[in-house]
Amino acid sequence: MSRFIFVCYQHGHGGESLAVEISKLEICNPLEHEKQGKRTWTHDHFNKLFLKPYDPQWKQKAHTTVDNEKYYVVPSHYRPETLRELFPMALYVVINSPTTKERLQSLTNRIYKHVWLTKHKRLDQKIGYFISNAGYSPDRGQLKELAKDITNGEIQCVIHRVITNRNNIKSIFKKWTEAYTPDFLYQNKDKLITISYANLMDKKIEPVIAWLTLFKISI
Repeated sequence: MSRFIFVCYQHGHGGESLAVEISKLEICNPLEHEKQGKRTWTHDHFNKLFLKPYDPQWKQKAHTTVDNEKYYVVPSHYRPETLRELFPMALYVVINSPTTKERLQSLTNRIYKHVWLTKHKRLDQKIGYFISNAGYSPDRGQLKELAKDITNGEIQCVIHRVITNRNNIKSIFKKWTEAYTPDFLYQNKDKLITISYANLMDKKIEPVIAWLTLFKISI
């Protein structure tokens, strides 16, 4: 039987860190991960399929035949209603987006510090970040820039073909935030539990952990 716990959230909400914490439960397989500056980078069962831009072929690419005794924890930017089309028996933890002006500002500040100012360790990771944000593969000149020791914000400059400096990074980020609309607002229901972004940032995850421990594994 395939067992999965999906941690569903929008970009920058801290879902990979929460997924790692959940995977420490006895009912779960440990989620492989590494730290990239302040950011947690996970290596999940689906090779980050659900953290990449929406793929119309995702159902064909998702492997559901694995016979696992414990739950695999999977971070996902896909919404639970989408994932349920293929994983109706999975458990879902949803990070609800902030709704106050103060928390929204806190979120965008976090994204800038934890994503835009951090670096990837390997070239393939930097290329993946480039493609996810640009929507196309880098050309030879851009690959040369990606081979350098650069931050994600500087990769954004490479994508936009501007000089890599702090002013340009901030300018691009400002435009990005103007188009960013966090809107995950779910209610607790069967096989789905929510946690607010505020509670997650305050490390108040005990209700989620307690709820998940109710799902014992019968082998």
